[in-house]
Amino acid sequence: MFKFFILALGIFGFGLCQNCDFNFVKKYTIDGIVNDAKVRDDFLMDIMTWEGKFATDKVGLNYKHGLTYDGTSLNYSTGLPDGGLHDFSAASKESVHLGLLALALNSSNKYAVRFFESGMQGVWTGDVKSYVVDQLTKKISAYEKWNSTYPGFGGYLPWYTVNDEDGIVLLDATLEPEKSTHNGVMRLTLGI
Repeated sequence: MFKFFILALGIFGFGLCQNCDFNFVKKYTIDGIVNDAKVRDDFLMDIMTWEGKFATDKVGLNYKHGLTYDGTSLNYSTGLPDGGLHDFSAASKESVHLGLLALALNSSNKYAVRFFESGMQGVWTGDVKSYVVDQLTKKISAYEKWNSTYPGFGGYLPWYTVNDEDGIVLLDATLEPEKSTHNGVMRLTLGI
């Protein structure tokens, strides 16, 4: 499975802009990633650098509330946002962000730290730990506001929209039962 993931990244990376900084995959070989710990480490650090750039304000994250967005459409030639923000999200996206925040909190996971080092550029001048605490504080405040506004959800997060003014806003489509599976992902991530 891991080798398939690496192969897919390689194929995808070579198909995009050949001279773009985000096309780091071309520096690596599958053999190097699988068999050389230093190459694998460098590769993972590059992944986290570029994944972290997704977790920036108005791209994959609402910085004001510490909440995730579904994402942003990208131009396949430039790698830059071009189709507008997907200002909706779900518990499954929050779970990934929460997991990375937890890993970076005690600075023991260098990949999670790199993710936030990359993502906090332009909005934060302090260290990674203070940024993580800031984002967790904002996220918890947004969750508390959600719980007081919509107590009938019992703390669960359906699909929602995010904006600077209100934080989490209920989507009409959240009444569909299959949308609750995203809360299962969050529970598994948090181990509850």
